[in-house]
Amino acid sequence: MRGACTLLGLTALSGENFLGATGEGFTSQKLCADACVMGLHLPNETSPALTSATLTYAGIEGWVKAQRVIAFNEESTSLTYFKAVPIIDLCLVSDKTHLLVESSYRVTVRTKGRDTARSELDFTLEPHSHQTFEWLIDAAVRFENFLCACVGNSVRLKTARFTADRGAGWVVRPRSGKAGKPHPQNWIRCNSSQLAAALTSWFGSSRHLAPFENLIYGTIRRTSLAVETEFLSLAQAVESFHRLTGSSSLIETHKFANIRQSMADAIDACCTGPIATRLKEAINFANEPSFRNPIDELMARLPPALVDKLLGDPREFGQTLRQTRNYPTHPGTKTGSKVVVDAADLFLMNQKLHARECPELRGK
Repeated sequence: MRGACTLLGLTALSGENFLGATGEGFTSQKLCADACVMGLHLPNETSPALTSATLTYAGIEGWVKAQRVIAFNEESTSLTYFKAVPIIDLCLVSDKTHLLVESSYRVTVRTKGRDTARSELDFTLEPHSHQTFEWLIDAAVRFENFLCACVGNSVRLKTARFTADRGAGWVVRPRSGKAGKPHPQNWIRCNSSQLAAALTSWFGSSRHLAPFENLIYGTIRRTSLAVETEFLSLAQAVESFHRLTGSSSLIETHKFANIRQSMADAIDACCTGPIATRLKEAINFANEPSFRNPIDELMARLPPALVDKLLGDPREFGQTLRQTRNYPTHPGTKTGSKVVVDAADLFLMNQKLHARECPELRGK
């Protein structure tokens, strides 16, 4: 009714709403969406249809002061706020993206009460070629992480304006949590050249650092949307549960003690120094099961029909769980083919690990 609109990740929920009174009316289906773009029609979230994005963030107020002039005379005091002033204008060499950072004041004039003005930063991204909704949202989150590191508190994306060839639209996304209160003692103080160099270095890093960023700054934000943090906690809980309820060693302890002593003697016979110490430390834990064993044993305890209903193919689920758990905890290793990185898919995996709504598991 008010113009173009795109709903992304639209999902039908169970149940229906009844609208009406005294038994007359109509029913409507319940729907939810991951995001909405007001003012634009996009084919889907993976189509390269967007040309730029302008982003603002909450939690960085006052970190960079905008330009203003205060004048005094005998009768009054006047404040003049200038238009947005560019403080960074560069090309990110990593993907040839033009980045413009402007400092400005947002002035609010009220009919009653005090007028207010606060300094803000506007981040404008212009990719080298048309990009997808997912690409720009990912860039917005990486800026969010960067600003968290700069100001030392939780920073949240406040507004996102995306442009396409046929117009512009505003992004609406449900996100829990809130921005932290800026504290000057936590700020990293730098000039525009230093800030530009830091941004270039941050975005020049390979994107394989993104899982690490999400873990660190998801913890700082303390939000339920930090699905990576939740997943690692659940994976650790699975391993801990197995240790407490099942076998915690591959062979009997006294047999392993003899094997360990034989291996230690062999190490002393072939090498000395730090490498010998490191090898002995490594074999101390050789009798503990790998992450593969707890998963397989725990799934074997469940009825096959329940495993099929809850997890699907148990071998594929176990492989996905192991590779996804190793992805952020073993940086630099080869990424497995089953690694889950999409936030929506990781959320669904977390729900499987929770298994809260499965009646067959109640009381077990």
